[in-house]
Amino acid sequence: MSPPPSSSSSSPSSSSPSSEDAYTLLSTYLLSPTPLEISLLPSITPSILFTPPHLGIPKRQLLDAFAHAHALFFPASPAAAPPAAHDVVRQQASLLLLLASSEHVTAINARKRLLLSATDAPITTPPAPPAITPQLELSLTHSLLTSALMRHNKSPAIWAYRRWLLITFRTTLLPAAVDRELGEKLGRELAIVRASAEQHAKNYYAWEHARWAVGFFGSGTTHGADTPAADTADMSADTADTSADMSADMIAQQLRWCRQHVSDVSGWTFLAWVLERSAAGVGAGAGAREGVLAEVLKFAVVAPGHEALWAFVRIVAVGLEREAWERVLVKGVGEREGEGGGEGGGEERERDRVLREKAVAWVAKWGGGRTKAAEHGGHNHS
Repeated sequence: MSPPPSSSSSSPSSSSPSSEDAYTLLSTYLLSPTPLEISLLPSITPSILFTPPHLGIPKRQLLDAFAHAHALFFPASPAAAPPAAHDVVRQQASLLLLLASSEHVTAINARKRLLLSATDAPITTPPAPPAITPQLELSLTHSLLTSALMRHNKSPAIWAYRRWLLITFRTTLLPAAVDRELGEKLGRELAIVRASAEQHAKNYYAWEHARWAVGFFGSGTTHGADTPAADTADMSADTADTSADMSADMIAQQLRWCRQHVSDVSGWTFLAWVLERSAAGVGAGAGAREGVLAEVLKFAVVAPGHEALWAFVRIVAVGLEREAWERVLVKGVGEREGEGGGEGGGEERERDRVLREKAVAWVAKWGGGRTKAAEHGGHNHS
């Protein structure tokens, strides 16, 4: 499929397009084989701006296109029309409904039915242009989930739709994928999650999708992942058997992301989850967790006072053997008490000191009873 024509931002039209024109343009642009970066522009912007991969939509024109799409999707008196023509209308109209309303489940279900009917159609039946395919739908969900839109980044309906696509069409999207290819696809899926989390901080739905993706791609095979339990709210993916290389790369990338978004507790929680459940968690896993914990404690010196970081420290430290967490956490806290430098003033450093003491006391209480940690700080904190 050839990409839609681009509309130069340097020469917008002198008059705003009609609602039908806006509907036609957007329904064409959104069927892009590559992900788009969609932005909403002030209503006074005269026209839709499209320079791939950037798509700028004036809010007024989005509302006009939505109204036109709604009238087509829910006609007051449906006219007799061939099923194929009706499907094309629903395919285009549902695009605009989903762009304007992130939780439009009716539009998503319509696209599911169109995909399934297209898959089941006889080979001799030519697809109605523009054809809807699982690949284009993955590109669409990528665009919606990572663009600077109001609610799409944290839309449970769109995240669930993306999982449905990967599960339902796994033989099409993942034909005979080997471990290396699955690792690459997992990396791309996690990149989408991180991009979405940058648009909407503490994005619970994005990081839950990341947990699901680790189980779906990281098991070395996608067979069996289409069971009903694969897309439920409990997507713990405890059975994931990721390779050591894949786990190490995932941990390194997630640690880098967490350092850049130090206040995002959802990102830190996912990093703790990966450390606990990766294949490196057997044998060398304790050493890997201890190493990451030591790095995070060093980073805490230059970025003090972040409760999300210290929540991560508590989660990881409590899972270590007593000698290990005492060596890293107690010794590390003691060595850093008098250190200066880094960001933040006295207020931030005082807050950091309190958070560290509480972390030590919490791990001492839940990770091994009263030990040396209880003596080093915070036995008055719970």
